[in-house]
Amino acid sequence: MTSFLAIVVTVLLAALGAPLLFAIATGCVLAILATGEISLLIVVQRMFYSANIYPIVAVPLFMLAGEVMNRGGLSRRIIRLSDSLMGHIPGSSALTTTVACMLFAAISGSSAATAAAVGTIMIPDMVRNRFKPAFASAVTAFSSSLGIVIPPSITLIIYGVLAGVSIRQLFLASIAPGLLAGAVFMFLAYQRAKKDQIEVKPPAGLKASVQAAGSAFWAVLMPVVILGGIFSGLFTPTEAAAVAVLYGLIVGRFVYRELAWREIGPVFVRAALLSAIPVSLFCVAGVLNHVFSVDRLPERMAAGALSVTSSKVLFLLVINVVLFVLGMFMESSAMLVVLTPVLAPLAKSFGIDLVHFGVLINLNVAIGQASPPIGSTLFLSCTISKTNISQMFQTTLPFLIGSWSVLLLVSYVPLFWGGLRSLFF
Repeated sequence: MTSFLAIVVTVLLAALGAPLLFAIATGCVLAILATGEISLLIVVQRMFYSANIYPIVAVPLFMLAGEVMNRGGLSRRIIRLSDSLMGHIPGSSALTTTVACMLFAAISGSSAATAAAVGTIMIPDMVRNRFKPAFASAVTAFSSSLGIVIPPSITLIIYGVLAGVSIRQLFLASIAPGLLAGAVFMFLAYQRAKKDQIEVKPPAGLKASVQAAGSAFWAVLMPVVILGGIFSGLFTPTEAAAVAVLYGLIVGRFVYRELAWREIGPVFVRAALLSAIPVSLFCVAGVLNHVFSVDRLPERMAAGALSVTSSKVLFLLVINVVLFVLGMFMESSAMLVVLTPVLAPLAKSFGIDLVHFGVLINLNVAIGQASPPIGSTLFLSCTISKTNISQMFQTTLPFLIGSWSVLLLVSYVPLFWGGLRSLFF
């Protein structure tokens, strides 16, 4: 009964326009007061307990690492290197966007940070190279959505903590889907450039490519240090986030010398503001999870689902459709916070590996972020290109089809999510 009331109040408040953070908190408090089945002290206890979980510290740290990269000149050098590698291929500016997003994703762990860092430079460049603004927005939105697919990923950290799954295994399982999706987006951009006869840029030349590689060396080394440390077991994802911040500060301040001392304070403040929402949502999720567990909601849903079908194939298809639809309307962290406590036990009852399920949820969230009508990375990309989001439905269709092709492969072919993981575990 408490779970039902909490869900109803939360949905009503969210529908009325209340921020989801306050909708969830209010829904839980009102449901607890109305039923009297749980002590109100649980609200404070669970929020403090959730905030005290060690891996969640990685979320604000990776946000900070992304901000340091932007201010320190690392992201611009990554884009320049990508451009020197792709300059001689049709649609090179769009291909550069995807490659730069993938490299930036391997550092920041955030789609929004990736879209802002790469989009502000590459969308105007794509438009100058005769791509339509709507297509430039679509390329940037879907490529930057890889910010939460390619590890390290903030959303995978949140899922791992909520579902009790190894974050290191989640990171390993997400590499192949992220690279595959990036390759699909590059192919679509190449095909569009050939169709629209986009002029091919002259090759950058060996000297320019060497200069770009030399300038970007320290920036490109950053994901090698982060991911190499995580997968070798040298440090945990949380420690890797701290290393990323320290590395970015040293390179931005002393190597590239673009990060002034007076800018460091504002960088920390902006990162704190950006990370406040996902961390606060995680805290109220602790209360919601407790309400669900007291009512045994996940177990009852699992029993109900198994009474309808025992087909793992059908279950995954239904979950993918539901998550895709929800992802178009919900913020990524909020979606994970609300759905993971319910869906993870449900997936486990069908015999689905929770690492596999985490990769699928994350892919769906990423696709939703780039999908109309209110996908967050799509909205940000359209803001940069000054494109009306209502014009994006037809333009995003090929990318949605490509994304769903990757999603189905990851859903039903173990090689695409478990290949790298099997080498380490």
